[in-house]
Amino acid sequence: LKLRRELADRRADASLLTDTLVRLAEAAGPGPARADALLELGALHAQEGRPREAEQTFARAIEGATDEGFAALCQLAVLYEQNNEPALAVDAWRRVVATPKGIKAPEAWTQLATAERRQEAPEAARDALREALALLEDDDLEARWELLRGVDEALAELRDDKSRRALLEDELEPLLAQ
Repeated sequence: LKLRRELADRRADASLLTDTLVRLAEAAGPGPARADALLELGALHAQEGRPREAEQTFARAIEGATDEGFAALCQLAVLYEQNNEPALAVDAWRRVVATPKGIKAPEAWTQLATAERRQEAPEAARDALREALALLEDDDLEARWELLRGVDEALAELRDDKSRRALLEDELEPLLAQ
């Protein structure tokens, strides 16, 4: 009974917060304040397990953002990853790194590389990791080392992929000749 009450209170709080954020977004009118309210509302939808509402809200936040939707695009990419939609996540991370803020953010490039690797695109992952590495400060040795390990893993996957392809071709060639 206590658990039910707590759950009901949580839902009521989430509902109240949702209503407040919707009103704030509407009252703010077009512009950055509205985009910020929509970003918060989208995050709340995602947290409450409503991914489609979150996706739609993030899309509205992107339209009104002054930073070309950097934060909302990041949230959208994470939402796609959490909902096991890797192709959409890759697309969203690509949009993130295409923004003026994202193109200078090594973390965004690293996230893109991770998403590309999940999509089994080691060449694209390697290229994204190289971009991230180029953006890091020379004195940030730990971050550079971590990225270098990522590049090495992407290159190993690429070599493995080419080796597997060559083995398959060797195995298939006699069959095709028959």
